[in-house]
Amino acid sequence: MNVSSELVPEYLFRVVDFNYDWIQGQRTGTGVPHVPKDLKTIFKVNYPPLPQQKKISKIISTVDSVIEKTESAIAKYQAIKQGLMHDLFTRGIDVNTGKLRPTPQEAPDLFKESALGLIPRDWEVDELGEFIEAIDPQPSHRTPPEFHNGTPYLGINDIQNGEVQLSKCRLVNPEVLIEHKKRYSISEGDIIFGKIGTIGSPKRLSLPQSYSLSANVILIKPFRNKDLVYHYLNSKNVENQISRKIHTTSQPAFGMEKIRSLLFFNIPQIETNILEKKLNSIDQKIQTEQQALAKYQQLKAGLLQDLLTGRVAVSVEEEI
Repeated sequence: MNVSSELVPEYLFRVVDFNYDWIQGQRTGTGVPHVPKDLKTIFKVNYPPLPQQKKISKIISTVDSVIEKTESAIAKYQAIKQGLMHDLFTRGIDVNTGKLRPTPQEAPDLFKESALGLIPRDWEVDELGEFIEAIDPQPSHRTPPEFHNGTPYLGINDIQNGEVQLSKCRLVNPEVLIEHKKRYSISEGDIIFGKIGTIGSPKRLSLPQSYSLSANVILIKPFRNKDLVYHYLNSKNVENQISRKIHTTSQPAFGMEKIRSLLFFNIPQIETNILEKKLNSIDQKIQTEQQALAKYQQLKAGLLQDLLTGRVAVSVEEEI
């Protein structure tokens, strides 16, 4: 075959990428796995005429471009959020101006020393346990066996882009959910926090409670200021505290007492309301872009399946 005359290189790249899993399945060898030497004869490429190849490649490249731009937007907003959280949790907001306080270097009289370093003078530092109820959803710490047509058993990684992915959850005996509901109930604003495997990575829960919670998480129910608790748990401040606490023990887990003992800012309510509004706003932008990204990725997967298998014919006259 003369690839230059019969196949557009970008089209061939898309076909190979689309069949990546199949190619991986052809690997041989016990030392360093490698694809068989006869791959070029057993890997069959069905391809349309050159004009259609070019059009298909252009369609997929257009979707790729949108995906890349959306990923860039998410990265930008996430960077903005990290910077904002750093400023808000070190300087806070002047409620009279609605702006960040000056830095401690600029106005040292506005700050004081604390267990978390310099903080605004009207802030206090307390243990997180003073502001939340922490519940171990699976006291036995044993993961129930899978159960066909069971009820979802929710873990940290089953919440993506702010949405609970019940269709991807492990399924367990419905009796597990009945048992769990006797120990706790889910309210709006409740949070799960990874204690084994994935440590931290707080996620908000959604209603209604049609799922039980994994033995690898702890349920956190804030008494008030639920948004502030959620954002603070996602901050570098808590990440650093977790790192220090984990390295003081030989067991890579983060149990109830460690979560309760995390240091937390006790901030006047008026200022808390402003902090929550600012953080919720940037979070909404990130979530909107993440949801759009998931749709574009789903669109691309459908296009690859339709266009590269010939399921859908492409007209070279049609605009993208």
